[in-house]
Amino acid sequence: MKMKFLLGAIVVVAVCFASCNNGDNKENQAVSLSKNIEYTVKIYNSMDLGEGGGQWYRENIEASTRLPYLDLLLKSAESGVMKITDTSGNVIDTAKLKSFFFASDTITMTRPMPPYDMYDTVLSARIVTPSNIVALRFREEWSYDPTTLAITKKVVAVAPIKSITTFDAETGMPDINYLLSPYWINFDEKSYPTYMLTQRIMYGVDFKQAVYANVKNIDSTLIEKYFNTILERICSDSLACYEYTGEDLANHRLSGAEVKTLMKEQPETFKNISNIRFLEEWTFDYTNLSLTKRVVGVCPVTVEYDENGEIRGYRPLFWVYFGDVWTPFNKRLKLE
Repeated sequence: MKMKFLLGAIVVVAVCFASCNNGDNKENQAVSLSKNIEYTVKIYNSMDLGEGGGQWYRENIEASTRLPYLDLLLKSAESGVMKITDTSGNVIDTAKLKSFFFASDTITMTRPMPPYDMYDTVLSARIVTPSNIVALRFREEWSYDPTTLAITKKVVAVAPIKSITTFDAETGMPDINYLLSPYWINFDEKSYPTYMLTQRIMYGVDFKQAVYANVKNIDSTLIEKYFNTILERICSDSLACYEYTGEDLANHRLSGAEVKTLMKEQPETFKNISNIRFLEEWTFDYTNLSLTKRVVGVCPVTVEYDENGEIRGYRPLFWVYFGDVWTPFNKRLKLE
């Protein structure tokens, strides 16, 4: 009888424990922001970022790591090791892929010896190289932790974007055009990121189509809900935010009361949030070249309008960090 009672008690405890775990799992289950977002990130900035307060990590990855990684990526794609698809998801073979990497032209030439016959020859030149890839277009899945609000990105595929410089016939001024590749390089599901591509990169993603139509498959309602949750946590002092003062990164903490005051004084500013500025760390798996992004911080950016309703510019509001923020020379940003 005692044995039956003991077994029954164990079963009850096990059921309760399982129920509690299920409840915890539901509470901590990641909340989806987008299942198939597409957007573009510049990875090469030719401007002198040392002037005007700019930093090397704004839409830029150092050439010392960017070029070797892109070289490996292109070679792996050409060799057939990686799955390549077109914009509709159809698989592309290596022969067709190489037709995107090379341009050929037929020219007529004259033989140097009598009878000086004419003949045609085909010239081929590589038009896609690591050095002319200036951006990557990403396909990703976005979600966030409901407890910490940290965003997680799963990189599914990338499409390299190259630049072509042409010159105006009248002025001679250069004009840079960005050409999206007609193929996607798909990554494996399993990835073990062990190599650092960049410890720091900063870029923005517009989530309102009226502002920037280059972003696809993003639900602005979900993003707005996410930022509303962030503001609620900040105002209750349960989430730290840091004042944006014109520098790329901020370390002076704003109190919940200060943010509430700003929201009352500038209600339109907080209503016009349309862009997320990300601070991230990128690593990759050397065996399959899969990219992994770790979101270190987010900064909501609002649109400012002039008296005629025209867009005047963009204003970053504050930073929320989810991990150590690295400054140049491998030092952590000291948060006040």
